Amino acid sequence: MKVDRLNLQDRLIRKACKSICTYKVSAAAIDSNGTCIDIAHNIPRAQNVFRNYHAEEIILHRNPHKIISEILILRVGRSGELLPIEPCSRCLRLAKKFNVTIKTLQT
Repeated sequence: MKVDRLNLQDRLIRKACKSICTYKVSAAAIDSNGTCIDIAHNIPRAQNVFRNYHAEEIILHRNPHKIISEILILRVGRSGELLPIEPCSRCLRLAKKFNVTIKTLQT
């Protein structure tokens, strides 16, 4: 079943709002068939309050053996409005290692 982008965007917004981090980010893993495999939001690291596990990192580490073709990321503000986002260099390197593209989900 192909991913309905509007429905997926709503799911990602709800998931990002659950994050307790300053920047509320969520990510969805999409396979080559267009099916959503997993959704995650960023979480704080226990040792360092100022660093987070990025949603893209969580997706890739939770699904190391699944074939992920792309990861869609989304960032929301406090009231749920969409904000601009770009993946960091660390996440881009990790995605390249897994041969995955990271895209932003904006309207």
